[in-house]
Amino acid sequence: MTDKFSWDEMEDDLAIQEQRAVAIYENPRGDTVVRQAAEQSPDEDHIVIINRNNLAAFVGALQRHLENQQQHDSAHPRNAH
Repeated sequence: MTDKFSWDEMEDDLAIQEQRAVAIYENPRGDTVVRQAAEQSPDEDHIVIINRNNLAAFVGALQRHLENQQQHDSAHPRNAH
């Protein structure tokens, strides 16, 4: 194979950007935990705890955010090659 590949030149062609793992689970108190893996140590993970009484509001806000992103993306499509 003679083709040279460079990730630096592929920014516009990337299908999925690199991202740290995210887990969603229930803690012993019944709250929802959103946890993102840290680069080095699990002791440094980023954690958001959503009280079960606020979960529907949180998910609703997340859904509205997604819809806004989709509207923005539709109005501002990426330039085609």
